[in-house]
Amino acid sequence: MSKGEETRAKILEKAFHLIYQNGYQATSIDNIIKQIQETKGAFYYHFPNKQKMGLAVINEIIYPRLMKNLIEPLQQALSPTEAIYHAFSQFLLKTSDFQIRFGCPTNNLIQEMSPLNESFNEALKKIIDKWQNTIVEVLKTGQKKGQIQTEIDVESVALFVVVGYEGLRSVGKIYQSKTLYQAYLRQLKAYLSSIKA
Repeated sequence: MSKGEETRAKILEKAFHLIYQNGYQATSIDNIIKQIQETKGAFYYHFPNKQKMGLAVINEIIYPRLMKNLIEPLQQALSPTEAIYHAFSQFLLKTSDFQIRFGCPTNNLIQEMSPLNESFNEALKKIIDKWQNTIVEVLKTGQKKGQIQTEIDVESVALFVVVGYEGLRSVGKIYQSKTLYQAYLRQLKAYLSSIKA
């Protein structure tokens, strides 16, 4: 990685953490460059404006992490329901990437920026669509293999599962306890068991 690439990566990583903790609108370019001890020139060399940087955070930091933790594990699944449960359980209880008190980075940005900025809305929608579509594909494959009831509307299941997760991460910011996550996971497991063939 070249020095320029390292600087760009450092800007994005610091921006991600500041946005995650404080929100996009409360995170200033000055604050980012101060914390990484770079110049404004270095920032503007890589990003023409704050919006482009914010979109890069979504596309290059948040999206790949979601892919790694909640999408890719499903794509190699032998059992769709077990894979969904396991991915959610691992991410909620064992990952160190995200903190309960700050919620879900994707959801935070959806709440803050989707109503205000079409580019942000589209980038965030891409994440949610990819996640839901992967769950749909996995469940459809499960139906073909006789693992999932054929009468189940897999699109509705995918929506229910994703919306439940995002709601959990939002409410989790209030209670700041993994006990809430564990209760959700018990009900998720029961629900997923109910759609098995």
